[in-house]
Amino acid sequence: MSLYVFQDQVSTAATELIAQEVDKFNAASGGALVMGSEEHIGDYIEQTSWQLIGQLAQRRNAYGDGDVSPTEMGQLLDRMVKVDGKIKPITITPTMLRRLGKNVAEAAAVVAAQAAQAIMQDYLNASVAALKTAIGKQSDSSKDLSGPKATPVKPTLAGLNQGSRLFGDAYSNIVTWIMDGATFHDFGDDALKNANNLYQIGNVNVMQDNLGRRFIVSDVPALYDTTGGAALQSVLGLTVGALALKTSPLIMKAQDVLGKENLKVIMQGEYDFTMGIKGYQFKDGVKSPTDAQLTTAANWTRIATSVKDTAGVQVIFGNKAA
Repeated sequence: MSLYVFQDQVSTAATELIAQEVDKFNAASGGALVMGSEEHIGDYIEQTSWQLIGQLAQRRNAYGDGDVSPTEMGQLLDRMVKVDGKIKPITITPTMLRRLGKNVAEAAAVVAAQAAQAIMQDYLNASVAALKTAIGKQSDSSKDLSGPKATPVKPTLAGLNQGSRLFGDAYSNIVTWIMDGATFHDFGDDALKNANNLYQIGNVNVMQDNLGRRFIVSDVPALYDTTGGAALQSVLGLTVGALALKTSPLIMKAQDVLGKENLKVIMQGEYDFTMGIKGYQFKDGVKSPTDAQLTTAANWTRIATSVKDTAGVQVIFGNKAA
């Protein structure tokens, strides 16, 4: 089998696996994180959403004849930023495949499956890190329940309710909660212990309790903060369409490596995705951002007037550094 066929097999299989997993994840997450394939051009995709008009209903003077000023419908410009990723170089030796009794087609399937799982985890890691950064910088969308170092506060459903309270009468708009594995197990509530598993890929799990609440559980690094000796556990409560992530096909390339003791085939891949957060705008001019730039609070600006029109809330448990 030629290298061209091999690299095409891996690219096609991985892209198809990702598309299948994305569809299942979207359904399981309740639509809080919406991922989908689409070719995109340029570094930003601009989408327009109509802003709710404030104070639209007002008092009038039934006996007056004065002029009133019209209110123009405003527009909120949500900028989606393109993030670039790669599949690091891997080597495959024909001798190794023969000794294992495997063929190149099977190797391509294994590489594709592992690449799809890694890319799905990257989607989630980057999305949650950006969401935590954007939501956490706002005082009206973040609830810090953490205690001092000596008396850490354990996660509870009552604590999550305090986060929902930030949405006022729109509390039911929060459909999904995201947390890491340790935080999930710290909940002492039987409702979570008996939650039904809706979806799983690798270490990413989506569950639903008997009240219909959905929980995405994954050890996303951004959800656990140990800076300065702290042990802060962040849980994000998200609305429908909190984050949109547009994917692109994985491109894998392979080539022979000569001049070594053994013949080798080296493979490497790249992909990108475009991400936008409901009610927030990423800083213009920052292109192909790093993880550090995605998690820099100054790079995210809230453009929605009301917190009820944003991606959701953050609740912080655990203990502070001092």
